[in-house]
Amino acid sequence: RTRVIRILVFVLVTVITGYSQILLEPVTLSHDKEAWLAGDINQTLESVLKIDDAEETAAVKYYNLGYLYFLKKDYTTSLSHFQKSLASPDPSPYAYLYMARIYEKSGFLSAAYQQIQNALDLEDDNYDFLMERARLSELTDRLSDAEIIYRNIIEQYDDRIPPRIALGNIYIKRKNYDQAKIVLEPEETIYPESCVLITRADLYHNMGKDQEAADLLQEMCRAYPYAPEIQSYIDTLKIKYNITNPDIVDRGNNFKFKFLQDEEINYKVKYGFITLGWINVRVGKPVSMDSIMAYPVRFYLNSNPDFNMMLSLQQLYESYIDAETFNAIRTRIYTPGDENYLAKTYYFHYDKSLFEAQIIRADGRFEYVKKLLPSRVQDGVSMLYYARGVVSSKTSGRTTVVVNEEYKYGYITYLDEKEEVEIEDEDVNAVKIFAQSDFKGVAGMNGDSWGWFSEGPEFVPLQGKISIILGSITVIMDNDTPMNESN
Repeated sequence: RTRVIRILVFVLVTVITGYSQILLEPVTLSHDKEAWLAGDINQTLESVLKIDDAEETAAVKYYNLGYLYFLKKDYTTSLSHFQKSLASPDPSPYAYLYMARIYEKSGFLSAAYQQIQNALDLEDDNYDFLMERARLSELTDRLSDAEIIYRNIIEQYDDRIPPRIALGNIYIKRKNYDQAKIVLEPEETIYPESCVLITRADLYHNMGKDQEAADLLQEMCRAYPYAPEIQSYIDTLKIKYNITNPDIVDRGNNFKFKFLQDEEINYKVKYGFITLGWINVRVGKPVSMDSIMAYPVRFYLNSNPDFNMMLSLQQLYESYIDAETFNAIRTRIYTPGDENYLAKTYYFHYDKSLFEAQIIRADGRFEYVKKLLPSRVQDGVSMLYYARGVVSSKTSGRTTVVVNEEYKYGYITYLDEKEEVEIEDEDVNAVKIFAQSDFKGVAGMNGDSWGWFSEGPEFVPLQGKISIILGSITVIMDNDTPMNESN
């Protein structure tokens, strides 16, 4: 029974927090962590240098110093700090990864190869380490070794696109087009992972199938009109395939729903008769962010204290959402007790087609992620308001959602059905939608859910049901028991 409750509460958090991240004014972290989340490398470095050399934190301190100097391209200083981290108790094997990259940049490929092997000796199935070893194998003309490693990675991580592109390019160089075609035809993927279409277009061009190659390039133009490489796709279509006017569509939102300043809604999260936790959602006053009018939305989840002996969860988020398009502009999350992360901040630079994440791992290590950005992106909080927009316009839609620094598809289908739902002992007419994602979770969570919204003009989310292997989890409006000190 305890195990079942643990799984259900974990599913709840996975469902609600797997898509979203946020900023917390009431929570103040140490100076180095706050500076890192704000993206200030110099201030972060200054703060980390002041941390005492306590034995229990030495590995993290020196790792972060090594990482910060690596980002600043001071590789000599970075290397010495990573070495100090590895000499401390409980070091992270990622220190070997960055030492390998430093040796590579210095031209010592054999030393780099040895460092990544040291990392694999500690974690032999780590995706990052395997990809690095395969890449180094290519650089040292060990193409057969690289091929084997990429194949093993694809078997273990069949949803990852970079190893498919790398292996496909190896086959294209060898003119082994049949093998390349097999590798380069995964399921539907999202930009920038869908750059596999470009590699596939090169393959078809080499095979003499120019029409198929042109179709793939046009597919990229239609799907991602704001990709930074879009002009190169257009030029290629014109020069190679004599297509001068590719079909490029701006899929803007035209929703009737508008944000409601100071809106506050409370929800209860249940599995059958068991109350797993509570959610509070608040909308603040609009602010100007990156020259865009945005609404700050705070999302707070707290688990039922009756389960504290088994699992205590507190998740605090804030998302800044574009008032017109309902896309996330900046998001931050604080997750005390999470086994993977302590906090994150996401930055969505739509003008640069750039996504950045400042991450603090659960053990205190800093991590920075930079990726190309699709034209418009949701986090879990903004997705809620995107759904309200879909309902308001009586349309269905597909959007891209950030899940742990990865892009996933989210689908919302307007069912044009009305049902009565019981909210706070009253029957309320509600509009129903079906939502689906390609994000799979534990306990049989298959990405399927249903939502019931009030009729206009506010289109308030009244109730949601998320499918799991044994029934469903229900999130239902419950302003009679608002979140307070006890819950």
